[in-house]
Amino acid sequence: MNGVEVPSDLASRSAPDFAADLARELRVASLEAHPWPVVGLRGDGTIGYINPAWSRFAHDNGDGPVVDQRWSVGANYYEAIAAPLRAFYRQLLAEAPHRDASLRPHAHEYECSSAEVYRRFTVQVYTLADARGHVLINSLVVEHPHDAARAPLAPNDARYRDDNGLVHQCAHCRRVERREGASVWDWVPAWVRQSPLLTTHTVCGICYGYYYPGMREPLAR
Repeated sequence: MNGVEVPSDLASRSAPDFAADLARELRVASLEAHPWPVVGLRGDGTIGYINPAWSRFAHDNGDGPVVDQRWSVGANYYEAIAAPLRAFYRQLLAEAPHRDASLRPHAHEYECSSAEVYRRFTVQVYTLADARGHVLINSLVVEHPHDAARAPLAPNDARYRDDNGLVHQCAHCRRVERREGASVWDWVPAWVRQSPLLTTHTVCGICYGYYYPGMREPLAR
């Protein structure tokens, strides 16, 4: 591919035509060796490429089967994102400058914590030539155990399930809302490891202000 060496196993993680686009514009070997998840998207959001760390990170954090099923090559990236965050990520990619407009990739910092460890990542968005798609490169920024500000609480149906039996969990920070609806969101590690049955995803007030500045916050339940 234009003199660019492409790993032999790339075919299992990339659509052939998308691999050709990557090889023309980026160092594929560097994407393959990157220690954190990388994903390549077509213009409509269809996944055209994932690096080895994409699946490895998911399996290391207990989400491997879900990611392999819903976020593999050929799946739609946006449909796998929790509904409250889809508009944000569509806008993030839409605002990324065209290849010839800026040498600085579009970037966004976000939280991706486990039950025990607080983590923040940055994602850099590279636009392919002729706006044929984007490449999203994630990198770890901060990692440390959760501090006292995020005191762990035990699962408690009486405290968190609403009158319809639903648990409301923030799609971003993954805290859960207390049923009294007083905008109190708690860190429940067991439900970060595995969301309980009958979970509905929303966005807490803090995350809503971050992701959708200037927009009216959804009405409290």
